[in-house]
Amino acid sequence: MSPEQLTDEVASLRRKYDELVAFSVNLTAERDILNNTLEQTKRDLNREMATRTALEKQGLKVGSRSQDSRSNKSSGGVSARHC
Repeated sequence: MSPEQLTDEVASLRRKYDELVAFSVNLTAERDILNNTLEQTKRDLNREMATRTALEKQGLKVGSRSQDSRSNKSSGGVSARHC
């Protein structure tokens, strides 16, 4: 290979390397965003589960009151569970 061909090859390899580095940086950033989103979602879920557990311990079944009132309205005041 001539010196000019070697220079061109080195420049081409350098461009490819730079593209790989940029791609790696982007993937790392996306991974970090996804990890942060996952951690926030886990915290939200744990908070919701704790709230639900606390309400159930107080004797308030989550969703049962709103479902009962909807079923009473739709069946003329008689719950389908009692039929």
